[in-house]
Amino acid sequence: MFLQAGYAFGLVFDLAEYVAVGARRMGNDLDRLSTRLARRFAVLDASLVAVGFIVPQAGPRLQEWARYATGSEEGDVEAISRVLHRPRSLDPIRERVALQETRAHV
Repeated sequence: MFLQAGYAFGLVFDLAEYVAVGARRMGNDLDRLSTRLARRFAVLDASLVAVGFIVPQAGPRLQEWARYATGSEEGDVEAISRVLHRPRSLDPIRERVALQETRAHV
């Protein structure tokens, strides 16, 4: 989804640049297309394409991290949410041992 939107903004960027160059060759002044409008679409293009490549790479790693941090094999959205929203401990090893002891008693 991000890649397609990024490429679409890239096409709008190209179109604005070509129209500005064509207008300049015909004697008209549409430089604002090239200097103002096209730059904004270039930023959107680059940002969305970058997110489109990063998100698929980060998802599995985030799941592994959540599995390790929670000590469970869930790795689902709830586990990730619990890890991201819980308060940080100064001693993660003791925290993990306490978590495992709590699970053993339940």
